[in-house]
Amino acid sequence: MRSARLFATVAVVAALVPATARAQGGGDAAKTGKEIERFLESRKTDAVLKRVIPELTVEDADLRDVMDQIGRAVGRNIIVEPDIHEKVTISLRGIPWKDAVDVIANAY
Repeated sequence: MRSARLFATVAVVAALVPATARAQGGGDAAKTGKEIERFLESRKTDAVLKRVIPELTVEDADLRDVMDQIGRAVGRNIIVEPDIHEKVTISLRGIPWKDAVDVIANAY
């Protein structure tokens, strides 16, 4: 009788303890928690890479200025090597910023 009551008490307490507290023991649950965190971080990165440039049209603009415009539009720093001095003429509408940078980088 006494062991049944003890078991019932342990079962109720275990049900009330949050899953995160139980996972801190270093078992598989802790590993799963880290995997979930990595997944959520990758989703944030994917969302940043998929930000779309509504419209960008430039004619004979300095490459550094064009990359600065794209970077400001998506909240990222895009660095252009100081040795590069190119002029860019391009018209982009509704494409992900990463694709825009790739197109410009491959063209020049």
